[in-house]
Order: sequence, then structure tokens, then C-alpha cells
Amino acid sequence: MFDYLINAFATLFVTIDPVGLAPMFLAVTSGLSAHDRRRVAIRATVTAAGILMLFFVAGQTVLNVLGISVSAFRVAGGVLLFLIAIEMVFGKRAARKSETAEKAVEDNPPGD
Repeated sequence: MFDYLINAFATLFVTIDPVGLAPMFLAVTSGLSAHDRRRVAIRATVTAAGILMLFFVAGQTVLNVLGISVSAFRVAGGVLLFLIAIEMVFGKRAARKSETAEKAVEDNPPGD
């Protein structure tokens, strides 16, 4: 059970990439005060945790309703991780992250 939890945590950590997203978060929230930046971080964390808990509790039901098998979901997840790895190897991921951060700041200026 402990090995499963470590494996799940490592997979989530690599997929979410908090170390790589920290500069983007700082860029997007650059015009906010420390208090507002903390509020944004807490709200994002609570939202992500809520989605994870929803799928933890009802994930199998959602997959069954959509007609997706667990094996197909695993294959799709593996393909996505492979594509992320290819982007990381060729350096396209960093450029895409910076473009996304710039677009987010343009669409929603800080302080609005």
C-alpha cells in the first residue's frame, strides 16, 4: 500500500510539475499583494484538491458512464506523459508555459 501511495505521489508530482509552474505563478500574480497572492494559491489548491477528491470518490462511476475502461484510461495517461516528456526533451514546454503565462496576464490583468 505504501509503495502504491509513493508511486501515485511521484506520478502526480511529475505531471503537475510544481517546480516548473512556480515561475509562471509568480509572473501571473506579479501585480498582486502578498495577501492576494496567498488567496489565489489557496483557492487554486482547494479547487485542485476538490477535483481530485471528486474523482477519488466517483471516478470509476464517471468512467463507466462515459464508457471508458480503466485500461484505456491508463494508456491515454501514458501517451500524455510521453508527449510531455518529448516536449521537455526538445524544450518546447518552457516556451509554451511562458506563452500561456503572458496570455493569461494580457487577458486578465492583475488586480482586476
